[in-house]
Amino acid sequence: MKLNFASITMTVVLVILAFPLFGGNSIFSFHGTPWQYYGNDIYGLSMGDVGASDIFRKNTGYGNPAIMGASNRTLLSTGMIFGWTGYKSDLETERTFRDNSLDFPFFSVSFPINNHHFGFQFNSWASGVVQNEFTVMMDTLEVTEKQSIDRYIYRADLLYAIHYRNFNLGVGANYYLGHDIRKFYQDGGFGIFNTSEKLERNYKNPSATLGLTAAYENLAVGIVYSHEADLKGELVRYSIHETENLGKVHYSIPSQITTGVTWKYKEEYKVSTDYTLSLWKNAKYSEYDDNAWKLGVGMAHEPRPGTRNTFMGQMPKRIGFSYRVLPFRVKGNTVTETALSGGLSLPIKNTENRIDLGLQYLWRGNVDDHGLQDRSLMFMFGVTGFDVLSKAFSRSAPRDIPKVEDIGR
Repeated sequence: MKLNFASITMTVVLVILAFPLFGGNSIFSFHGTPWQYYGNDIYGLSMGDVGASDIFRKNTGYGNPAIMGASNRTLLSTGMIFGWTGYKSDLETERTFRDNSLDFPFFSVSFPINNHHFGFQFNSWASGVVQNEFTVMMDTLEVTEKQSIDRYIYRADLLYAIHYRNFNLGVGANYYLGHDIRKFYQDGGFGIFNTSEKLERNYKNPSATLGLTAAYENLAVGIVYSHEADLKGELVRYSIHETENLGKVHYSIPSQITTGVTWKYKEEYKVSTDYTLSLWKNAKYSEYDDNAWKLGVGMAHEPRPGTRNTFMGQMPKRIGFSYRVLPFRVKGNTVTETALSGGLSLPIKNTENRIDLGLQYLWRGNVDDHGLQDRSLMFMFGVTGFDVLSKAFSRSAPRDIPKVEDIGR
């Protein structure tokens, strides 16, 4: 059984569009950017967030630019992550809240020219979004206070990779741009004189990434280095009285090193693992005192075409696990993040196209140690390739065919 690529894509997109396009992603956003994208596509995200060395598939996660060198096709890919995040706090009184979440983690395109591979990727590199509201009594006056933070760092990459024997070498020119918007509002029933303030930071600057993969039979390794970046911008303050420019600001992107290993066995199975170290302590303008690291492990089953008779049997399936130590502390304690994930790919008519589905359950922090915690259930949807890229040109239109002339006559 095969599914039509266009019809299933449209159905899933309509379901996602019905989902509210707003919401936060972590109660820890006031302490930093808890969510980070490590350059993997939806396939890799649903397999423990791995993929820096996985050259045994059409890998469209170019966190390691060398991955492009393993493909001889023009590939477009994008994805969505959407679901719910449950917050819990127990600082003065215990509170719980469930928020909607939606993010577009990446868009990538790559195309080969002989042995050279070129590509582009745009992704949400890191973020922290949350808002809270509470009411207090001050004598006989009831005051409602609202606070929110919207922190996003985006990254655009121009990529190049070359293949040589068992090796792929890739480089990327990265450009970071981001904002940090904090709002405070206090309503005491004073109309236009209620307290309102907004601090807005915007910053940007370039950097670079270097990646390598090496393969031998059923084993592949990968390594990626992303250089530190100093993002520069301005801080502007808005209030009910005035708007003022408070001068220059800096934001550091740390140097980051990722290593990965993928082992394929019995032709249909593979295990992959990634380890990433983010050197926040060494960054010039770092707001954190600790380095961060993440370990991901995943396993996949990809049945050979024609070896399964059932619809479920034809589906590539995967599961994964990741553990991450964040760079900031809360109440003096390190914040950790653990996630379990799983996914599958839908068999469709054109094998050059792929639809990836995934599910992730994540927990970050805990009330006992931090007074705060997150619990998230996220759905993942990704598409790779388009029918227009591989559909053969139709030559079925009527045409005149000349008759053979009889020269002898």
